[in-house]
Amino acid sequence: MPTNSIPWALLEEKHVVDYLIQEQIHLLNQCQEKKEGTQHLANILNDICAYIQSRVPSSLHPNPIQPNHIPLACKTIACYLIIEAIYPRVLNTKLTDDQIRNIKQAHEMLDQFCKKLTEQINPKCQPRIEAVRYRQREAQQSTLKGY
Repeated sequence: MPTNSIPWALLEEKHVVDYLIQEQIHLLNQCQEKKEGTQHLANILNDICAYIQSRVPSSLHPNPIQPNHIPLACKTIACYLIIEAIYPRVLNTKLTDDQIRNIKQAHEMLDQFCKKLTEQINPKCQPRIEAVRYRQREAQQSTLKGY
């Protein structure tokens, strides 16, 4: 049975900070104080949200949709994709091994999530169960021959 809606949430810059380590948060705060990274982070956030929105079938989008609206199930995925995109532009630290692993996992999870949504919207032909009535008949010589 296709789903008519899925829960959506607004993604903000403060949500991304939850996935950073202390040193990275400190660097991000320094960039924002200098007004260097603020615009980059906002632009990257909107770009990642637009990318996720484009992957979700349009029939499941809320009405009206905002630029930083994403499916609630994609919040963690979006945060890791933002972290991946922001490093070459703003932060000068290395990603941790956990962050690298989680970024790879986020790409896979987004593919699986969007694939499942598409399958729900456009289900393949599935076998049907049909009820067949059974009626009793008296045994006759022609039915006992096995033909």
